[in-house]
Amino acid sequence: MKPKNLLVAATSAEIIDICGQIQPYQITEINENWSVLVTGVGIVPTVFHLTKALCTNNFRFVLNVGLAGAINKSLSLGETVNIISDEFAFWGSEDNDHFLSVFKTGLQNANEFPFLNEKIVPLKNDFNLPAIQIVSGLTVQTVTGSLKSIKLIQENYHADVESMEGAAVFYVANQFNIPAAQIRTISNYVEPRNRENWKIQESLKALSIVVKPMLESQ
Repeated sequence: MKPKNLLVAATSAEIIDICGQIQPYQITEINENWSVLVTGVGIVPTVFHLTKALCTNNFRFVLNVGLAGAINKSLSLGETVNIISDEFAFWGSEDNDHFLSVFKTGLQNANEFPFLNEKIVPLKNDFNLPAIQIVSGLTVQTVTGSLKSIKLIQENYHADVESMEGAAVFYVANQFNIPAAQIRTISNYVEPRNRENWKIQESLKALSIVVKPMLESQ
């Protein structure tokens, strides 16, 4: 039996339009080619549950899907993007009014696997990914929602979108030598928090339009 692919999402709500209601924290088979795992929100739950899944199962490809906030305002709400690199935000030290990443302090080599120029780039895959906008990601512990935080991001990073799990998925997949990809739909702009401007339901439907055919054809 050939290894399956693993669909990974932080919450069942993000994939309910794709594969129905999924019980968190356990691997669920959805067809002969795909299984799905809901990890919970954030870096730590994602690392733990994905590592556990990859230790106990033989998967050949990991696809992380969900919603994202757009740092790059040229992206449209409801637009689905392919995130080809990601990085952990504010991983390092404060030096009075300045932030120093672990790479700049020398605590982590910027090109030591699984990092490449301080970012994590997933291993190449031979999957037929959709022809959508290619962007870079930033993985945060706290969803950005203030002018102060936005300024800090702009001063320290050049990412297009932010999520709470992307870099964690790439990190774990790389460590297990498994190709991965990350597809997300823009539900909001990174700006002072105003949920009235968010397009959650519209973005979830847009995400399903892109991802669902992948699960049926590969």
